[in-house]
Amino acid sequence: MRTTAPDPKRRRRRRRGAAEVVTVTPPDVRAPEWARKKSRPCKICGNEFVPRGFEKTCSPEHSRELWLTNRRKYYKANSAKILAQQRKRQRPNIRQCKICGNDFISRKNSKTCSPEHLKEYRRLHGHEYYLATREKQLKRDREKRAKWLPKPRQCVVCGEDFVVANRKNSRANACPKHRHDRKLQMERAGYHARRGHDSNRK
Repeated sequence: MRTTAPDPKRRRRRRRGAAEVVTVTPPDVRAPEWARKKSRPCKICGNEFVPRGFEKTCSPEHSRELWLTNRRKYYKANSAKILAQQRKRQRPNIRQCKICGNDFISRKNSKTCSPEHLKEYRRLHGHEYYLATREKQLKRDREKRAKWLPKPRQCVVCGEDFVVANRKNSRANACPKHRHDRKLQMERAGYHARRGHDSNRK
């Protein structure tokens, strides 16, 4: 009984006498030239290393040193622009309060100098906005109410209009006065229809 797996490099060729063992050399299955990882020199020390992805340095320490070098180059080339932005950021934003008119240092683009004045400004500003858009808001509310209010229906018995209260999807087709009569009428029609169907079958 075989205790080990057969060797794929060996195959048996039967001849007229005995079996001969022939060794087969597997083909070259190496990756193509463009897919092999090539070494590149480190940007800091110049030593050759095999990169992973787009690495440019051989170690994390050299990577940080390269980052600092590039940062110094960028600051040297754009120092005037960076300093102007820093001065603009440090300059206090002085505004005039919308309620009392006093000058104050605005933080986060605030429009009033105190929380009490902010409440007053919001109350006045909200009232002004409502007065400016009152007609538009009233029109929108009317359309919204008209969309959800139940529409009048016509009674199939007396022909008068009626409204189904709190039943938007109701299937009622008769007014409350004739609803019972309509129910009896439908029951009689169903009874006669079933009776006629049974008599036709006999």
